[in-house]
Order: sequence, then structure tokens, then C-alpha cells
Amino acid sequence: MSVDVYGNSGEETFFSNAGWAFVLNFAMEYGWHPAETMAPPNHKDWDGNYDAAEGQTISASDAEALATALSRGLDAPDRSERSKEVAAKLTHEVGASIDAFEFSPQSVEHWKNFINIARKGSFVIW
Repeated sequence: MSVDVYGNSGEETFFSNAGWAFVLNFAMEYGWHPAETMAPPNHKDWDGNYDAAEGQTISASDAEALATALSRGLDAPDRSERSKEVAAKLTHEVGASIDAFEFSPQSVEHWKNFINIARKGSFVIW
């Protein structure tokens, strides 16, 4: 399964479910405070989650904050250490082994593409 991200300018990208959880938790390590998502169409009693991939929207201000934190993390000298900490936390929370993010050139480029989408404003998670 995956999480598809659709930017408001037509761009899109995707993450595995574990990859999306990793991105969100890595961003929190670098100062992002989730503001809650806006409900998908036809959903009542929405809880504001980021992980259900049901068509919820991340606001422009939240998207910018997420992008800023991820950029800060990608530029941080301690990113590999923090990546291991995030992986350990997620492994404990979900009860399955989550690997630390490998900052290969392709992976960093993928994250930067997502950051660019988020910097352009709100986006939808499917």
C-alpha cells in the first residue's frame, strides 16, 4: 500500500505507508508540529489524521511548516542519527521493523520533490 500526494498545482508523488510515517516523524524531529488535516469530502467526525490516505487536505501553512522541517532535517549534520531514532520509535510503535532512512541521492531527490510540492501550498493525501 502507499500514500499518494497530490499538490494543488498538479504535481504528485507517493510514499509507502512506512515511508510516509517516517517522513512525518522525521519532520517532527526537526520541529514540525502537525496542525491536523482538513476532512475529505463526505467525511463526518474527521479526526485530523495524516495517515489514513482518504483524501484529506493538508493546509498551505501546515504544508510549508512540514517542508521547512524536512529541509532542515535533510541539511542537518545529525540526520543519520535522528533517522535511526525515528526508525526505532516507529518500530516500537507499529511492532514491525522499520529501517532507518538511507540518504541516497535518489531518496534525497524524492524527498526534495515532495518538499517542492508542499512549498507550493496545500496538498491532498490519497
